[in-house]
Amino acid sequence: MNTIVLLISLLLPPTSHSMNIQVENLKKANGDLIIMIYNRSDVFLSDDAYKTFTVSAKAPVTTTSISLPAGDYGVFVGHDVNGDGKVNQNFLGIPTEGVGVSQNKLGGLTKPSFDDCRINLTGDRNVRIRLVYY
Repeated sequence: MNTIVLLISLLLPPTSHSMNIQVENLKKANGDLIIMIYNRSDVFLSDDAYKTFTVSAKAPVTTTSISLPAGDYGVFVGHDVNGDGKVNQNFLGIPTEGVGVSQNKLGGLTKPSFDDCRINLTGDRNVRIRLVYY
């Protein structure tokens, strides 16, 4: 009996949940939001995201949703105002377009860690991210 249950569980796709992302404080309605979902701390805020997608920006709030398997995630959102496919930075590396992370842990002189931004997705979840413009 245990063997049958194990075989069935291996054949079924993993349970997925909706992460509903609400991005707030958009200063402009033009451009796109670049949304990067991370599932590992060693690559958090790098180009090596688990999932990356874009949605059209709508000020002052843009809402989108993604289906993900249960697990721990960190989310980065960048407002690509000029449509060049990236979040631009000045010569010091400070973003010149709006940015935000899950748990709204931006601020200070250091980047937030994956643990600071961690979302434990065990069911459908609403995530509010407030963009910051430096």
